[in-house]
Amino acid sequence: MSSSLRPLVIPIYTPALLAQLSDTLTSASIALFALDVSGSRAVAGLAVGAAGIGQTVANLPASLIYNRLGARLTLATGQLLNGAASLLAALACRTRSLRLFTAALTLIGVGEAIFTIGRSSRVREITAPAIRGRANSLFGGITRISQVVGPPIGGAVVARAGVSAAFTLRAVGLFAATAVVLCSGG
Repeated sequence: MSSSLRPLVIPIYTPALLAQLSDTLTSASIALFALDVSGSRAVAGLAVGAAGIGQTVANLPASLIYNRLGARLTLATGQLLNGAASLLAALACRTRSLRLFTAALTLIGVGEAIFTIGRSSRVREITAPAIRGRANSLFGGITRISQVVGPPIGGAVVARAGVSAAFTLRAVGLFAATAVVLCSGG
């Protein structure tokens, strides 16, 4: 266990930044796409809430995945599922399928639940108790930075190439985050 935050840069913070930035690329596009396809604000709201539903439903199974795979592989599994679901959302955007889009968003929520328990457990495993609070508080900073930087980048991608491209870029970022987790060792 480390008493410094430096050893967390590659195995924890780099994939977290990639994942958070990727997640925020599409934050504004979800409601706009759902509204465009459905013409209904209520349906668009349901699509926006689909990820939250997936995350809520998956919290207990995510803990079972952690018990079976351990923290690092749980973290990678969550990011991998989130990336695959993002590709599914990109396909839904291309085909203008609101059902497929909502299903993809639900799966993104499932991936988020798995990722979250993996990330929290991984930090607990590789940090000394004395710095665990600081280690976790850096995630807040990463999230805030991503919330500021990601949506404008996503908006620019949508303006140039469409919503499907933003979800594809999101998937690429999540797959890159997964690769960092898997290559960062035990």
